[in-house]
Amino acid sequence: FGQQTNCLWVKRSALKSESYLGNQVIASFHESLVKDYLATLQNNSFSSQVKHYVLSQLEKNEPRIEQVAEYFQLSPRSLRRRLQLEGTHYRQQLQLARMELAQHYLRHTSLSITDIALRAGFSDSSAFSKAFFRHMHLSPSVYRASSI
Repeated sequence: FGQQTNCLWVKRSALKSESYLGNQVIASFHESLVKDYLATLQNNSFSSQVKHYVLSQLEKNEPRIEQVAEYFQLSPRSLRRRLQLEGTHYRQQLQLARMELAQHYLRHTSLSITDIALRAGFSDSSAFSKAFFRHMHLSPSVYRASSI
C-alpha cells in the first residue's frame, strides 16, 4: 500500500494444492467460452465490418450506402459487389445493425418501445414491432420480459 510496486508472495507448495487449481470441469467450460468469444472477435469479414460501422452511426442517423462506401474508401458499386461476394447486401447489414441495437436497448434500458424504434431508425413502433418479430420470432415486449 502506497509503494511503488505491489507483489504477492505465495509458497510453491500452496500453488500446487487443489484449492488454487479450482474445478477442472468449470475451468474447461470457461476456456471454451473464451475461445468462442475470441472467434467472434476475430470475424473480420467485410460484411461484419460494414455492420459494425453502420451500428456505430445508427443512433446519429441512418447512414446511406454512399457514406458507408466513403468510410471504406470504396465506390457504392464496389461496396455492393464486396457484400454480394459474401452473400449479403447493404440493406441486410443495415437491418442486422438495427436489430442488434434494438436488442441492446431492450435488454439494458427502460426506454419505451417507441423510443427504441426511433433510435434504431424505424419510422414508428408498429414498423419496428413487425420487423423485430420477423427477425426474432418474438415481440419486443416479450423479448424484453424474457431478457430480465
